[in-house]
This record gives sequence, C-alpha cells and structure tokens, in this order.
Amino acid sequence: MTDRIMYVGFYIMAISTLLDILGDQIGIWHYRFHVILTLPTYFPWDVTLMPVSVMILLQFFPKINPWFKAIFFALLTSYIAEPFFDWLGIYEPNAWHYSYSVPIQILLFMSAFWLTQRTKFSPL
Repeated sequence: MTDRIMYVGFYIMAISTLLDILGDQIGIWHYRFHVILTLPTYFPWDVTLMPVSVMILLQFFPKINPWFKAIFFALLTSYIAEPFFDWLGIYEPNAWHYSYSVPIQILLFMSAFWLTQRTKFSPL
C-alpha cells in the first residue's frame, strides 16, 4: 500500500504544480513572491501540503466513503487554505473565487483515490 500512496503523492505534486502554473500564467491568480525564481507558483504548497493532506486522508481513514473525504478535502483547501494564503498576502486571486476550486479539488482527490485502487500495472 505504501508504494501506491507514494505514487499518488507524486501524482498530486505533478497535477497541482501544473494547474498552479497554468492559473498563474493565465492570470486568474498571482503569487506576490516566488520561492524558486524559475517557477511562477508557490511551490511549497504544491509539493508538500497538497500531496501530504491527500496521502493522510487516503492512508489513515480507509473505511470512510471516498466521496466524503473528497468533499472534506475540497472544502478544507478551498475555504480554509486558500483564504489563509490570501490573508497572509502570498496568494492573490484576480479572476478566481474560492468556490471554483471545490470541484477541481474533488476531481483531484477522486482521481488519486482511483489510483490507489488499482491492483496491477502494465508490465515494463
């Protein structure tokens, strides 16, 4: 199970970084400073908080309905984490409302859950 959780963590890192870069480049949100100058995102959020929170929900609460966990994750990230980073002055939503993130976060979590349920991969 650990290898699948790590696989999901890397998946969440890649997708959240990609979506973050796209949103920043399109101009629907902006970060006031860059941790890594070559990346136009708040990289620590994409590679630590997002994947770790998904991995914790998947690992420690396996009996809870994944849709409930996905909704909890989406509401937590959309209505607590995003406003917190906005309040800190790190994140500036230009043409983005927190509610827009909810379905994206649900899809992100459910796709990660689907990856953990795979029983075998194609041979190399």
